[in-house]
Amino acid sequence: MKSWVTAFSLSGIGFFMAACIIGGTVGGHWLDEKYDASPAFLIIGILSGILCAGLGVYGMVKPLIRSSYNREKNR
Repeated sequence: MKSWVTAFSLSGIGFFMAACIIGGTVGGHWLDEKYDASPAFLIIGILSGILCAGLGVYGMVKPLIRSSYNREKNR
């Protein structure tokens, strides 16, 4: 993989993580306001945002690790 492709892939990880966690937080807060269930949906939203971010980052990093491993193996 070219180095600039790797750089763009890695720079998108931070934005993806932030979007997942902020989205879960905002969604949980909205549900708390709608159903008057103070911290319950907020906590669920934050945890689901973290889980989504973790799985997404794993999916983004996995091909980078695999290509790095294949390059080292072929040396």
